[in-house]
Amino acid sequence: MNGFRWAINLLFVVIGGAIYLWVGIEWSRSAWARGGLEFDQGWLLVALLVSQSIATSVAPSTTRHTRWLRIGATAAGGFGLEAVADHFFVVVRTQPERTGLAYFIVFALAFILYVIAWIIIFPYEASFGPVSQKVHGPWRMRVFITGVLVAATIVGGTIHVYYGAGVPAEAIESLQSWFYKAALLVYLFLALRMFYPALEKRLGIPAEGTADKL
Repeated sequence: MNGFRWAINLLFVVIGGAIYLWVGIEWSRSAWARGGLEFDQGWLLVALLVSQSIATSVAPSTTRHTRWLRIGATAAGGFGLEAVADHFFVVVRTQPERTGLAYFIVFALAFILYVIAWIIIFPYEASFGPVSQKVHGPWRMRVFITGVLVAATIVGGTIHVYYGAGVPAEAIESLQSWFYKAALLVYLFLALRMFYPALEKRLGIPAEGTADKL
């Protein structure tokens, strides 16, 4: 009976993760398709806020107030960076110049790195696992290292696209496409951040007490 329950729980986690990825991919595709004079990466921030809200809703009630404040701070900073990046995207599309392009790159990167930082530091494991104190520390370190690698990949890719493109009018098109792919990579990191620890919990890690150090 326990083996059957384990298999069902595992199936729910896998299906949930697959649906989460599919929704994000379709959501981002529809946002990007609107294109035109819009640089719309706001869907990624909304996905982050939704994930934080879900984690907060199922977390112990004693920590919810602090987490809702964190969600508010996440939203304020994220939408601010997205608005500035969108502004410079419009500027460089209408008046292609290196200065405007540089500002767009800086703020678009700042927005993506901001999202990555919140994925790393928000205490998802208090809601989704790992539940073992012994596993919690190594898990946090793996999350941090993965986040740094994702950030380094995006920064390196941005530099490569920027110097590989020609005039600003061509560069902005290449960068827009690259940032779309970068956002999908960040979304995948977010999905793993939520669903992999839940998978660990389903695989039978002994509960020694939850931990919420942040």
